[in-house]
Amino acid sequence: MLTSTSSELKEPTEAQKFVILTTITQTCSKQEQLFVVIFEVRNSDGVTEYIGWENGVLEGLANKTQIGVSWVPAHADNYELRAFAISNFQSLEILSPLVKKAVNVNTAGNNVTDSDAHEPFTIVLIPDTQNYWPSGNEEIAYNQSRWIVSNKNTLNIKVVIHLGDIVNTWNNQKQWIKADKMMKILDDNGIPYIALAGNHDFDNPYSNTQSRDYTYFGKYFPDTRIISNQTLETKTITADGGNTYTFLTVGKNKFLIVSMEYCPSQNVIQEVSQAIKQNADKRVILATHAFLRSDRSWTSVSGGGVCTRIPGTDDYSTKDIWDSVIYPNPNVFLVVSGHSSGENKRIDNNTAGNPVEQVVIDYQSKNSGGDGMLKIITFDPEKDKIYFQTYSPWFNSYPNETKSKFTFDYDMD
Repeated sequence: MLTSTSSELKEPTEAQKFVILTTITQTCSKQEQLFVVIFEVRNSDGVTEYIGWENGVLEGLANKTQIGVSWVPAHADNYELRAFAISNFQSLEILSPLVKKAVNVNTAGNNVTDSDAHEPFTIVLIPDTQNYWPSGNEEIAYNQSRWIVSNKNTLNIKVVIHLGDIVNTWNNQKQWIKADKMMKILDDNGIPYIALAGNHDFDNPYSNTQSRDYTYFGKYFPDTRIISNQTLETKTITADGGNTYTFLTVGKNKFLIVSMEYCPSQNVIQEVSQAIKQNADKRVILATHAFLRSDRSWTSVSGGGVCTRIPGTDDYSTKDIWDSVIYPNPNVFLVVSGHSSGENKRIDNNTAGNPVEQVVIDYQSKNSGGDGMLKIITFDPEKDKIYFQTYSPWFNSYPNETKSKFTFDYDMD
């Protein structure tokens, strides 16, 4: 038998992508259970306007999974959303009703008001969570997610970016289950997020000759999860490694959040740069696990891919990411990363002479595994400013150092 909970859904808008979600829970004793969820949308006349389906599997301790499909309403109306799960393929007797919800679709013209267009909004960064799990401090990490949920309306949180090193040991399933629980708190409350692949999240991260093994990252945070668990449109750039780009439109500002794997190969660098070029009309935020070190240098504490050893030092250069992805693309204005313990920032001009704010945050070296530190990035289109503030919901503390709290002037519409 399968049961579900329904995530909080925003009201859909005519001609815009809307994701219908349900969280599946296994209530039988099977260690593995296959299922299909069928989604249906009926208009006010009772006519079915959309039918979609998604396959899923529940296995082992990971006995919950969120699944969904995308629907684009063709016109304004009062609709009824339905979802059913079939979990016995030998017979259709096991048919579990999951979701039945009424929604009203507004016209596109009613979607954004002049006041909405200049309303401040927030993006939250979660740095390396790898040391919370083995140290037994998972409640600090879960508290980060709960704080985000509690403040999503107050801060107008649009998306969360996990900067990678989700776990400490790439093939430790117990750690992945804990990390999965942390991010499911966001899933179950309709918070869009992006999860990067850090060097601890896959095998062979430092090799330029062996293929990277994304078995566990791909199982718990596949591109399909990032794409289906939110209302933001996300597309893949490469076949593996979590290289994606996500569209975020706030008021008149069109953003593109590009996620790039840890120390990517030259081929991935080229594909990511090409994806940015193809979206030259978007304002680009590049998120990658390792780029800026806490001493403000373009270096990493470990290498692999384009992160190459600097002769005579223990550092690995990440300058190729600047040279090949950031500098030649004038629409990149912000780069965010983790990996290097501490935090810092720097500004350099790109090929068009525009300033690019680069930020690193990582508190994994603290005794607790990170003290629950995260970065709040608030965009204020009315003032053409972006405010950065480090914050710990666990200790309710706001560090006031210049590395933790600063402002970036950026012209928005």
